Amino acid sequence: MGIALAAFLILSTGTLTQAYAAYWHVGGSGTISNIVEVRGDVTVPPGPDDDAIGATTLFWLGADLDGGTDYLAQPVLLAVSSVNGDWRGIFEIVSYTNPPVDTDYEFTNMYFDDGDEVFMDIVVFPSGIHQNEVWMQIDDKNTIYEANMFLDGATYPTTMSKAWGILESYDFTESDFAPMNDDIDFTNIKKYTTLGGSSSSVSMSTFEWASSGSPPDCISSSTGSGWTTITVDC
Repeated sequence: MGIALAAFLILSTGTLTQAYAAYWHVGGSGTISNIVEVRGDVTVPPGPDDDAIGATTLFWLGADLDGGTDYLAQPVLLAVSSVNGDWRGIFEIVSYTNPPVDTDYEFTNMYFDDGDEVFMDIVVFPSGIHQNEVWMQIDDKNTIYEANMFLDGATYPTTMSKAWGILESYDFTESDFAPMNDDIDFTNIKKYTTLGGSSSSVSMSTFEWASSGSPPDCISSSTGSGWTTITVDC
């Protein structure tokens, strides 16, 4: 099943190459260790019109995998305008170098109404038949549509060190962020030290990073225990 699904999900990465030329990030992060699983929800933001969010907007939620070579298993929600104001979710996992260069798999053709929530789950199996394999599941929680896959544990190490909630612009022209007046909530960031065990929230702190330029003044973030909210008033 995993092989067939992977074959179905491998897409051309040419149109997403721009995502690796980010000019700034705004969001929250929290350092975590000794875990086997990270779970989180992200709210698909409503927009004032169909053009409010387009191909220069990414919503990130994932886990930084630390093990010799720095890899990033990063589900990405790319909000793409579609018919009737719905949003199309495109999810990918990338190998993190500087800059990231490899898109390994993509989940696509998942559509959401304004304000829907998406559940994302990343697991590294510590034992059993899938030991050291990374498993990722996407569930839009509305149509009960799920997609999942296995990744090779030799490529993706078994120690996760960070959870992220990030709003990223990767516009090559360095133009301002597409107009949107709303909040994006990354909530319920949870870590598990044993599969099936109890969870605890990740304490997140606000951060800002820019490789070129800086975020517009109209974009800000606030954080709490296990959540961060990105406010866009552009």
